[in-house]
Amino acid sequence: MAAVGRVIAYSGLDLHGVLQLSYDLFLCCLRRSVIDDLMQTEKGQELLYDWQRLNAEEPDMDAARAAMRGEIWD
Repeated sequence: MAAVGRVIAYSGLDLHGVLQLSYDLFLCCLRRSVIDDLMQTEKGQELLYDWQRLNAEEPDMDAARAAMRGEIWD
């Protein structure tokens, strides 16, 4: 029920309104709520950055080349 409470707080809907949401819309609201909470702190922003970086489907070749040239560590 914690997820329902989080969606209620985030969306402004009442319990009945949240229970009427489709499952994918509910999950979208839940995800956005978690992201918004994480964006409030520097540590949360770092976690989101790491999550995005680790879930990238293709490597950032420009960053890899810059690291090989020693440009990133300067």
